[in-house]
Amino acid sequence: MASNHIVGLDIGGANIKAAHIDGLAVSQSFPLWKTPHQLPDALARVIQGFPRVDRLAVTMTGELADCFETKQEGVATILDAVEIAAEGRPIDVWQTAGEFVDPELAMEYPLLVAAANWHALASWIGQTNPVGQALLIDIGSTTTDIIPIDSGLPATAGLTDVERLVSGELVYAGVRRTPLVALAQEVPVGESRIPLAAEYFASTLDLYLLSGDLAESKRDCATANGRPATKAAARDRLCRMFCCDRTEISEEQIEGIATYLREQHLNRLQQAIAQINSRIDSPVLRVYLSGEGCFLAERLIMSFPELATAERIRLDQLFSKELSTAACAYAVAQLAAQHG
Repeated sequence: MASNHIVGLDIGGANIKAAHIDGLAVSQSFPLWKTPHQLPDALARVIQGFPRVDRLAVTMTGELADCFETKQEGVATILDAVEIAAEGRPIDVWQTAGEFVDPELAMEYPLLVAAANWHALASWIGQTNPVGQALLIDIGSTTTDIIPIDSGLPATAGLTDVERLVSGELVYAGVRRTPLVALAQEVPVGESRIPLAAEYFASTLDLYLLSGDLAESKRDCATANGRPATKAAARDRLCRMFCCDRTEISEEQIEGIATYLREQHLNRLQQAIAQINSRIDSPVLRVYLSGEGCFLAERLIMSFPELATAERIRLDQLFSKELSTAACAYAVAQLAAQHG
């Protein structure tokens, strides 16, 4: 089968990301936990959006969606959906063992398939850094992966999500979907410190809309309250975090609160980097940045002198923002092409 018409799929709990081996990439919101039965149709529409698809390469994180009782059930359901959408096309599934298997074998070893997208990205990135130490920082909508790469291979302390949470290699904080109460319990406002409501009134998307790091979109309603991803709506959502509205708190105060919460987000990621740096015993020569949070990853590494001098490679600048956002899907497509 021709290898130049492969599409990689990265199927998450909130988004479907897909990338053709030639660089065309898309990211589509799909709340898997709400409508898992619609996954085959959603995947089929994504696949149909590419001019030609001969083969699919698959990785996932969606098995953790709480519509599934176990990861095994999640893996099986997702792969069943892929097989329906594939309409007979060959399917390669990536494992954290560093190899592809067919869907049938993948279902027999679900924990090797579960949340393997970071491993695919690090394995592909590692091929460009065959000698020495590198670091991959992928900041997405929901999570951040911080992956050491040694002599071309992922050199993580953990493979599963649980192990990677412990090691600092997985931080459950991204630039869109993270609830603000996960960043801080209270914020300074004037002479007071106001506790945040423990409710999903606003998310990190609102922080980065207000800073201008993420673009406004009146059509994007994948927000905490289902209203548009605009600065005005973001301010309203932030007000709700303090059980008030725009008539009770000034725009200047809201901007100050957003700045403080962005600092808390950065601090949390800095702690994870420091934890990982303590285990690296040789200089980091290259730092690779990917995901839609590349802008935040750049600020992150600049706060570490030992990383700030390393060669910096941003996938959103090397390729495109769309491909950087779907970097794991692109990586698994590239790996599949080598697999033959």
